[in-house]
Amino acid sequence: MASADHITLLHRGGRSARWGNLGLWVPGQTRDYAGACRDLAHAVGDAAGMRPGDSVLSLACGAGEELTLWAEAFGAATVMGLEQTPTLAAQARQRAEAAQASCDIEVHCADARRIAQLIGGRFDRIVCVDALYHLGARAPLLRAARTRLFPGGAFAFTDLVLDRRGGAVWRQAALRLGAGLAGIDAAELRSPVQGVALLREAGFDDAQVTLLDEAVLDGFCAYAERQARRIGLAGRLSAGWRRIALTAALIRAGRGAGMGYALYCGRVNAAPPTDDDPPDAWAATAPEETLAP
Repeated sequence: MASADHITLLHRGGRSARWGNLGLWVPGQTRDYAGACRDLAHAVGDAAGMRPGDSVLSLACGAGEELTLWAEAFGAATVMGLEQTPTLAAQARQRAEAAQASCDIEVHCADARRIAQLIGGRFDRIVCVDALYHLGARAPLLRAARTRLFPGGAFAFTDLVLDRRGGAVWRQAALRLGAGLAGIDAAELRSPVQGVALLREAGFDDAQVTLLDEAVLDGFCAYAERQARRIGLAGRLSAGWRRIALTAALIRAGRGAGMGYALYCGRVNAAPPTDDDPPDAWAATAPEETLAP
């Protein structure tokens, strides 16, 4: 148990999978971690209006569980996943090959923040499940996503949000410190209203937000408490569990400072700016960041 990673520990006792998000936890409904993670990803796909035949770009796709979801649950025709961690990108590719999905799934090892420079062509849907807060500045990423969507397309993602009026000064300072420990830029945390405004400034014609504070943040913390009892003392002493416990502790501290969680969607009605990249611009521009076949 001591060598188990945090993903394995989160899934222990439930279905075997490699999901790695905070999950969507419906109050009063018992489910395993894989089911909650799948439900959060499904909510993002629903928000994007994903439908059969769509081309999908999935940012920071982790070990690739979500890539097969877009194909199997929504009927996507083509799916491209970007994941900057080489081991996760390799797992995503293996997962896609093993699933034998009916659509074409590509996985590239690359930083999602460079989509404006690396990706040729456009997509019907761009999605990012529980990862945008790790991708730094929101504005340039939103603008880049806007240029990569077909007319009628949508970019749906989840993000941490912050009511800047909430919490005492010391709690706000603790939030900034905790965010830094988690690799999150607290200065990029906005209120839901500010997040919608940022989508509009990036050129999206329609922007919507849904708050999921309790269903995601509080739900994950409650699950972590239950899972700690399940795995026992040996599991709780492992490095993997310490990472989970720290995440839950930072969430609780953040909640006291006004931190929440939201699902955003920006839609494109008019044609995006013209793009002269050739269809195979990915391979031509950044072969060093593309997984070898």
